[in-house]
Amino acid sequence: MTLVNRFGKVLFGSALGVALAAGAAVAARETLQRGTALVETKETELSAEVPSILVNSRRIRLNYEIREVGPSGVASIELWATRDGKTWQRYSDEAPPPGPLVVHVAEEGRYGFTLVVKNGVGLSCPRPQTGDKPQIWVEVDETNPTVKLSDVQVGHTADQGLMIIRWSAMDAHLLARPVSLSMSVNKDGPWTTIATNLENTGYHVWKMPKDVPYKFHVRVEATDRAGNVGSDTTVRPVAVDGALPRGVILGVDSDRKDTSESH
Repeated sequence: MTLVNRFGKVLFGSALGVALAAGAAVAARETLQRGTALVETKETELSAEVPSILVNSRRIRLNYEIREVGPSGVASIELWATRDGKTWQRYSDEAPPPGPLVVHVAEEGRYGFTLVVKNGVGLSCPRPQTGDKPQIWVEVDETNPTVKLSDVQVGHTADQGLMIIRWSAMDAHLLARPVSLSMSVNKDGPWTTIATNLENTGYHVWKMPKDVPYKFHVRVEATDRAGNVGSDTTVRPVAVDGALPRGVILGVDSDRKDTSESH
């Protein structure tokens, strides 16, 4: 048997070619299997999601625990931080606090944190290196959703008793059902709930109760996953009066003409 490459050049011939070809096939299978295993391992690593927490304060409290402590105990805890998972900086190196680790960050954004614990003789796990994933991502979001109450319409005739409330709400981290509507006779409250946990569809049709006040303000609120709340309120109260006054003629009164003649 003769093996020829795609350019027509003879590579091996006769029995030696067969043996080498068979060996190459085995090697190729083994290489493919190793490659497949590497790909699967890499995919497993990529699929290991790092927990991500959204908070609305630059003061972050990290709850933690220390495991596998030896007889020398724990000397200190190093807290390492990254913004991009590539560049790491040591944030603190201190004895284990009695409660959570408290971190103050300078601005909004995403921060990755990893703990490195040193035992009593100074040994520790490796410090994070370039490209290492953090143990947790914390995203600081202090910005309220942008909310605009665009229109409030009171239904008449066939739509009497209904109110259509329209709004817009925007935020990168809105809840799945972020919108709440409320009403109040006074612009500063107290507020009575109209509806809660609404999807951000941009409008809501409210069937008003019969005892609704004649005039009241409407407020729309939107909440994001960090707990920030944005709101907007009607500038002037909405007047609700579904009555249609009617006039009915009950009769006729006329001034009698005095026909008597004075003599």
